[in-house]
Amino acid sequence: MSRRPVHLGALLVVGVSTLSLFGCSSVAPATEEYSGISIQPVLDGAKRVQACVAKRGFTVSVRPTGELEYTDKQVPEKQAKLADAAIAACQKENPIGRSDAWPREKLPKLYALELAEQACLKALDLAVDDPPSLQRFIDTYRTAEAWSARGSALARNTLTQETYDRLTITCPDPEVLGTP
Repeated sequence: MSRRPVHLGALLVVGVSTLSLFGCSSVAPATEEYSGISIQPVLDGAKRVQACVAKRGFTVSVRPTGELEYTDKQVPEKQAKLADAAIAACQKENPIGRSDAWPREKLPKLYALELAEQACLKALDLAVDDPPSLQRFIDTYRTAEAWSARGSALARNTLTQETYDRLTITCPDPEVLGTP
Protein backbone atom coordinates (compact mmCIF):
# COMPACT_ATOMS: atom_id res chain seq x y z
CA MET A 1 0.00 0.00 0.00
CA SER A 2 1.62 3.24 -1.08
CA ARG A 3 1.02 6.70 0.35
CA ARG A 4 0.53 9.69 -1.87
CA PRO A 5 1.13 13.00 -0.11
CA VAL A 6 -1.01 15.86 -1.25
CA HIS A 7 0.58 19.12 -0.24
CA LEU A 8 -1.42 22.05 0.98
CA GLY A 9 -0.61 24.92 -1.34
CA ALA A 10 0.24 27.71 1.07
CA LEU A 11 2.03 25.45 3.50
CA LEU A 12 4.57 24.27 1.02
CA VAL A 13 5.09 27.47 -0.85
CA VAL A 14 8.74 27.89 -0.10
CA GLY A 15 8.99 31.26 1.51
CA VAL A 16 10.98 33.36 -0.90
CA SER A 17 12.10 35.76 1.68
CA THR A 18 14.74 36.24 4.24
CA LEU A 19 16.04 38.81 6.50
CA SER A 20 19.38 39.29 8.03
CA LEU A 21 19.46 41.25 11.19
CA PHE A 22 21.94 43.63 9.68
CA GLY A 23 20.01 46.82 9.62
CA CYS A 24 17.27 45.56 11.93
CA SER A 25 16.92 47.27 15.26
CA SER A 26 16.95 44.22 17.50
CA VAL A 27 17.13 40.45 17.31
CA ALA A 28 15.20 39.79 20.53
CA PRO A 29 11.78 41.06 19.40
CA ALA A 30 11.94 39.02 16.20
CA THR A 31 13.06 35.93 18.12
CA GLU A 32 10.22 36.36 20.61
CA GLU A 33 7.69 36.92 17.85
CA TYR A 34 9.04 33.96 15.86
CA SER A 35 8.67 31.68 18.89
CA GLY A 36 4.97 32.60 18.88
CA ILE A 37 4.44 31.40 15.29
CA SER A 38 2.68 28.05 15.21
CA ILE A 39 1.60 25.60 12.55
CA GLN A 40 -1.70 25.16 14.41
CA PRO A 41 -3.56 27.36 11.87
CA VAL A 42 -2.26 25.04 9.14
CA LEU A 43 -3.47 21.97 11.03
CA ASP A 44 -6.86 23.59 11.60
CA GLY A 45 -7.09 24.52 7.93
CA ALA A 46 -6.05 21.03 6.87
CA LYS A 47 -8.87 19.58 8.97
CA ARG A 48 -11.33 21.92 7.22
CA VAL A 49 -10.01 20.75 3.85
CA GLN A 50 -10.20 17.12 5.02
CA ALA A 51 -13.87 17.58 5.99
CA CYS A 52 -14.62 19.25 2.66
CA VAL A 53 -12.95 16.40 0.77
CA ALA A 54 -14.97 13.88 2.81
CA LYS A 55 -18.18 15.63 1.74
CA ARG A 56 -17.03 15.03 -1.84
CA GLY A 57 -16.67 11.31 -1.16
CA PHE A 58 -12.95 10.84 -0.48
CA THR A 59 -11.03 9.89 2.64
CA VAL A 60 -7.72 11.63 3.26
CA SER A 61 -5.50 11.84 6.32
CA VAL A 62 -3.89 14.92 7.85
CA ARG A 63 -0.19 14.50 8.63
CA PRO A 64 1.33 16.18 11.72
CA THR A 65 2.72 18.84 9.37
CA GLY A 66 -0.71 19.75 7.98
CA GLU A 67 -0.19 18.02 4.66
CA LEU A 68 -2.91 15.76 3.36
CA GLU A 69 -2.23 12.26 2.14
CA TYR A 70 -4.14 9.18 1.14
CA THR A 71 -3.31 5.54 0.64
CA ASP A 72 -4.37 3.29 -2.21
CA LYS A 73 -6.83 1.76 0.26
CA GLN A 74 -8.39 5.17 0.98
CA VAL A 75 -8.46 6.27 -2.66
CA PRO A 76 -8.12 3.62 -5.37
CA GLU A 77 -5.60 4.46 -8.09
CA LYS A 78 -8.40 4.90 -10.64
CA GLN A 79 -9.92 7.66 -8.51
CA ALA A 80 -6.69 9.49 -7.62
CA LYS A 81 -7.19 12.27 -10.18
CA LEU A 82 -10.73 12.87 -8.94
CA ALA A 83 -9.52 12.92 -5.34
CA ASP A 84 -6.74 15.36 -6.24
CA ALA A 85 -9.30 17.61 -7.97
CA ALA A 86 -11.53 17.48 -4.89
CA ILE A 87 -8.59 18.40 -2.67
CA ALA A 88 -7.61 21.30 -4.93
CA ALA A 89 -11.19 22.61 -4.94
CA CYS A 90 -11.42 22.31 -1.15
CA GLN A 91 -8.09 24.07 -0.69
CA LYS A 92 -9.37 26.93 -2.82
CA GLU A 93 -12.53 27.12 -0.69
CA ASN A 94 -10.51 26.87 2.55
CA PRO A 95 -7.25 28.83 2.12
CA ILE A 96 -4.51 28.09 4.61
CA GLY A 97 -1.81 30.53 5.68
CA ARG A 98 -0.70 33.52 3.66
CA SER A 99 -0.35 33.19 -0.06
CA ASP A 100 -0.16 36.89 -0.81
CA ALA A 101 3.07 38.83 -0.65
CA TRP A 102 4.09 40.78 2.43
CA PRO A 103 3.80 44.55 1.92
CA ARG A 104 7.16 46.08 1.00
CA GLU A 105 7.20 48.26 4.13
CA LYS A 106 6.88 45.10 6.29
CA LEU A 107 9.78 43.23 4.64
CA PRO A 108 12.28 44.27 7.35
CA LYS A 109 10.06 42.48 9.87
CA LEU A 110 9.86 39.39 7.66
CA TYR A 111 13.63 39.50 7.26
CA ALA A 112 14.07 39.45 11.04
CA LEU A 113 11.64 36.53 11.30
CA GLU A 114 13.57 34.66 8.60
CA LEU A 115 16.75 35.14 10.61
CA ALA A 116 15.02 33.68 13.65
CA GLU A 117 13.88 30.75 11.50
CA GLN A 118 17.46 30.32 10.28
CA ALA A 119 18.63 30.02 13.90
CA CYS A 120 15.87 27.46 14.56
CA LEU A 121 16.93 25.40 11.53
CA LYS A 122 20.59 25.53 12.56
CA ALA A 123 19.58 24.33 16.03
CA LEU A 124 18.23 21.22 14.27
CA ASP A 125 21.74 20.76 12.78
CA LEU A 126 20.58 21.67 9.28
CA ALA A 127 22.83 23.51 6.86
CA VAL A 128 21.41 26.91 5.89
CA ASP A 129 23.00 29.47 3.58
CA ASP A 130 23.98 32.83 5.00
CA PRO A 131 21.28 35.41 4.44
CA PRO A 132 21.69 38.30 2.04
CA SER A 133 21.74 41.87 3.26
CA LEU A 134 18.42 43.38 4.21
CA GLN A 135 18.45 45.50 1.04
CA ARG A 136 19.14 42.47 -1.15
CA PHE A 137 16.36 40.59 0.62
CA ILE A 138 13.93 43.39 -0.11
CA ASP A 139 15.10 43.81 -3.71
CA THR A 140 14.77 40.08 -4.50
CA TYR A 141 11.64 39.27 -2.50
CA ARG A 142 9.38 36.94 -4.49
CA THR A 143 11.83 36.68 -7.37
CA ALA A 144 13.89 33.73 -8.58
CA GLU A 145 16.90 35.08 -6.62
CA ALA A 146 15.03 35.39 -3.30
CA TRP A 147 16.43 33.71 -0.21
CA SER A 148 14.53 32.09 2.60
CA ALA A 149 15.86 30.09 5.52
CA ARG A 150 13.47 27.23 4.74
CA GLY A 151 14.26 27.21 1.03
CA SER A 152 17.97 27.16 1.80
CA ALA A 153 17.61 24.30 4.29
CA LEU A 154 15.50 22.26 1.88
CA ALA A 155 18.01 22.82 -0.93
CA ARG A 156 21.12 22.05 1.13
CA ASN A 157 20.00 19.01 3.10
CA THR A 158 18.74 15.57 2.16
CA LEU A 159 15.86 15.13 4.55
CA THR A 160 14.12 12.02 5.74
CA GLN A 161 10.36 12.32 6.20
CA GLU A 162 10.95 12.41 9.96
CA THR A 163 13.45 15.28 9.66
CA TYR A 164 11.16 17.19 7.30
CA ASP A 165 8.27 16.79 9.73
CA ARG A 166 10.44 17.98 12.64
CA LEU A 167 11.63 20.98 10.60
CA THR A 168 8.08 21.93 9.64
CA ILE A 169 6.68 21.59 13.15
CA THR A 170 9.63 23.08 15.06
CA CYS A 171 10.56 25.89 12.65
CA PRO A 172 7.36 27.26 11.09
CA ASP A 173 7.64 29.28 7.89
CA PRO A 174 7.30 32.96 8.88
CA GLU A 175 6.31 34.14 5.42
CA VAL A 176 3.30 31.84 5.35
CA LEU A 177 2.36 31.86 9.04
CA GLY A 178 3.70 35.19 10.31
CA THR A 179 1.70 38.39 10.60
CA PRO A 180 2.92 41.45 8.69
